[in-house]
Amino acid sequence: GATGYQIYMKAPGESYKKIKVTTDNKYTVKNLKKGKTYSFRVRAYCKLDGKYIYSGYKTYSVKI
Repeated sequence: GATGYQIYMKAPGESYKKIKVTTDNKYTVKNLKKGKTYSFRVRAYCKLDGKYIYSGYKTYSVKI
């Protein structure tokens, strides 16, 4: 029953940056560099009585 999702990405040598807020449960990131490892954090949120409630983060790492 999530209202939406926040997606954060960490490129090599950088900090996490919010890259997308979406209501869709999938998202494609383009232009990633071959041989590099990227980390992603995703959390769901719901809007209840005008307030946002967030889940914990789920973290993924992907080597391209």
